[in-house]
Amino acid sequence: DQIVKVEGVFSYLTNITGLTENDLIKQGVSLEEAMTAVRGVLGPDVKLIGQAIQSDIQWLNLSRGVDFSQALDIADEFK
Repeated sequence: DQIVKVEGVFSYLTNITGLTENDLIKQGVSLEEAMTAVRGVLGPDVKLIGQAIQSDIQWLNLSRGVDFSQALDIADEFK
């Protein structure tokens, strides 16, 4: 797990997330670092499973055959 540092946090919703400003300051990483870590565990044999997974694939600019082999949208499994 990683905490991504972002600018201008209005509320940490600590009672829900358990995160505080101090957590972000001490443990937070840049978005670029977090995305590098994600790409580090992906590969051509990885199967991605999630809800509305295509949105995540597009946002992360992942490529089938390079970053993953298959993507399964669990929402499709319960239609």
